Amino acid sequence: MTAADMYEVIARKWEHGWELHIDGLGVTQVGTLDQADRQVRDYICTMLDLDRYDGRVELTPEIGPVKTALLELRRLTRLRETVEAQSAAARIDVIEAMKDSGYSYADIAGAIGVSKGRVSQLVGK
Repeated sequence: MTAADMYEVIARKWEHGWELHIDGLGVTQVGTLDQADRQVRDYICTMLDLDRYDGRVELTPEIGPVKTALLELRRLTRLRETVEAQSAAARIDVIEAMKDSGYSYADIAGAIGVSKGRVSQLVGK
């Protein structure tokens, strides 16, 4: 058996914490959900004889009607991360274009709404 790029995990509440049902591998337990990611990664490593697992773990707790809101929150978070990455790339493009056109760091900073120091940092990237 080899490690997948992503494991889906269903977390089910029980009297001592949470059961973590790892798709295609088995079940482990954890006391609280904040420990689940580490426990799942450790379990994957144990089951597959790996030193480390760096793939994605998609944990979905069975939490009744709140689950729909949780899934929407995750969708929006992924969307925000995508937009932030696109914004960062566009910022660099604008900074480089303005710099190449002879604008000062002060003018660039004023145009994009950051400090001159931040422009200097971004130019160095």
